Amino acid sequence: FSPVIAFSRDSRMVAAGTGSNSVKIWEVVSGRELQTLEGSQTTIASAFGIYFIEFTADGRVVTISDSVRVWDVASGRELSSFNMDPTNAGIASSGTGFAISPDGRQLVGLFSGPNAKLKFLDLSSGREVRSISLDDVNVAELAFAANGELFVSGIVDKRLKLWEVTTKAN
Repeated sequence: FSPVIAFSRDSRMVAAGTGSNSVKIWEVVSGRELQTLEGSQTTIASAFGIYFIEFTADGRVVTISDSVRVWDVASGRELSSFNMDPTNAGIASSGTGFAISPDGRQLVGLFSGPNAKLKFLDLSSGREVRSISLDDVNVAELAFAANGELFVSGIVDKRLKLWEVTTKAN
C-alpha cells in the first residue's frame, strides 16, 4: 500500500500510517509528535499496515487496517474497534474507497465486486446501517460535501461515472 496521511479538519495536525499497523500524529506548526496509536500486530492483515486514516470533527481519528478502530486524539486511547471483511472492502482503491460522514458517526465503504455496494457502518457499534447497490465498480473515490451529500466516482466499463448518493435511507 501507498503511504497514508490525513490532515485534521482544522489543519493543525497530520497523521501518517506506518507499515507496523500504527499511526503517528504530529502538530503541523511545531512538528512535535503528539501521539502514536498502536494497532494490533497479531493478524496477517495487520502486516499490511494502515490503509485509511481520517480525522472527525470532534477530536477522533478513524483508522482501517486489520479492523476499523476509532481513537481519541487527545489521549491516544482506542475508543472502539470492529472487524470488517477485508476480502471485498475498498482495499483495491488504496483506502480511498472509504469516507467518514461529516457528523463523524458513520463510515461509508465501497465493497466491490460484481454486486458492488456502498455500506454505511455505525462507528460506535460497527453495525451496518444501510447499503446502496452500485454498478460493477471495483475502485472508487468517496467524498462527503459539507451538507452531508455523498459523492462517489468510479470507473465502469472504462468510463468515469459519478453518483450523488443522498443521505436519506434507501
